[in-house]
Amino acid sequence: SSALTQARARLGSEPMEWLFLRTGEEWANRSADRDRWKGLALYAVDGTTMRVADSVENREHFGSQNVGELHGISGYPLMRVVVLMAVRSHLLAAATFGPITIDERVYARSLWQSLPDQSLVLVDRHHLQSDVLIPIMTNGKERHWLSRAKSSTSFRHIRKLGAGDDL
Repeated sequence: SSALTQARARLGSEPMEWLFLRTGEEWANRSADRDRWKGLALYAVDGTTMRVADSVENREHFGSQNVGELHGISGYPLMRVVVLMAVRSHLLAAATFGPITIDERVYARSLWQSLPDQSLVLVDRHHLQSDVLIPIMTNGKERHWLSRAKSSTSFRHIRKLGAGDDL
């Protein structure tokens, strides 16, 4: 494993980023295209945190999580990662990451440019806000989103559009 780490360090980040972007676009989009639902490629956006190497630079850039009075800060710096993935295969089409202090929705906004036309993206219910969801629909053709609503969400009925369809 150390040989891989050393080779990756010699190679640098640019070729690795290029490889991820090309393979993600090709493999994930091909997978989503194969498993369409009602003509739409299915994607999901989700976020997580990952530990990174414990260094002064990483702690300053990524930050740490406060795990309570009893335990203090996390043992390692933590990075927030948000990905756009093909639903059936879980192959990553795009990813973004950065400091843990930045909200997942901020990172998700940069992923919408990678969402292809004629697609449906599943998002967590904390994404249920207009500045997150409108760009999905307005920056492409036939791009849709689906989310569960929080139980406390209230909607204002404007008018009936058809059977089971309201604005």
